[in-house]
Amino acid sequence: MRMLSRIFCMAVAVGAMLVHGQDTYYSSETKELFFLADQAAIANSDLCFTSDAMPTSNPARIGQNLNGRMTNRLSLGYAGFFENSFGTSVLPYSISLDDRSGCGVVLGYLYVPGIIDNTGSTVGLDSTIQLKEEIGFASITHFRAGYSYTIFSSKRLNVSTGAVVNARRTNLLGETGYGIGVDAGLALLSPRTGLAASVVVNNLFGHAMRWSADYSDFAYPQLRVGLGYSKEIPYLYGSITITVASLDLFGNEGVNDNGSDPRWLHASKMSDIGAIIGNSSLGIAYEIADRVTLRVGHSDLHPWTIGAGIGLFNKRLIIDCAYLDQEIAGTYQLSLTSQW
Repeated sequence: MRMLSRIFCMAVAVGAMLVHGQDTYYSSETKELFFLADQAAIANSDLCFTSDAMPTSNPARIGQNLNGRMTNRLSLGYAGFFENSFGTSVLPYSISLDDRSGCGVVLGYLYVPGIIDNTGSTVGLDSTIQLKEEIGFASITHFRAGYSYTIFSSKRLNVSTGAVVNARRTNLLGETGYGIGVDAGLALLSPRTGLAASVVVNNLFGHAMRWSADYSDFAYPQLRVGLGYSKEIPYLYGSITITVASLDLFGNEGVNDNGSDPRWLHASKMSDIGAIIGNSSLGIAYEIADRVTLRVGHSDLHPWTIGAGIGLFNKRLIIDCAYLDQEIAGTYQLSLTSQW
């Protein structure tokens, strides 16, 4: 615990030193591209039950199972965006340290291949096109390390808290930036009723991104709340899980509060409860006979998300796939998970 506290304080101090330049709402947003297929299929709405340290998860839940007991989990996931125009890979690992605490790490990589710039291209005498140049590739390496601790545990209520440190390297057309930030969360779970609630603060002290000695940017904190319900239904030969996650209640996620997007304008001012509820993420998962899981979700970014998973070897190996509907082209995802 003492060592974790020192690392946490060092991360905050480094983040504060990196801030020197302009403010922005976007420097930490690409972390939303790193997620597993099971989370994507329910529109990243699960802040209450998911047990890894992924960017869309609650740090307070690291290393816990649905009932709040500690567990171990290793996954590998890939997502192809816009007909594989670019892709992301993630490798999350969470482990229980004892019956009350757990830790987790995530390594993610995003790669955008080089794009041909046809501006100024010419056609030769033999009708061949002489391309002018190729725009360089872009990549993001994202690393997260977190810790969770169960404050109180009984048959009626489980209360846990946790935090993660984010570090990332962004290569954008030859320019390289380094960022750091901290996320924190609180989770409440009632094992008897299956009800759960979560609060997550991303960029707790802001997210600092340093590009050069002359320019850095800074993203503001984001507040999200989540609700969940998980219950076995014997006459349906399975169990159902329903999860809901709000958008950023601070209004710092994605766009500035300048009226360019009414959904975020209303939500950030907390003046329209209907806008907050209507633009939240919703997910439903139905697990059949403790083996096959069917999932569907909806969010303001994705009208529909669907997916399925199958558990093998008494669920020690799980295969999940997902499809996310988008305006340009859909996103396909696949992930493998081992848990014990």
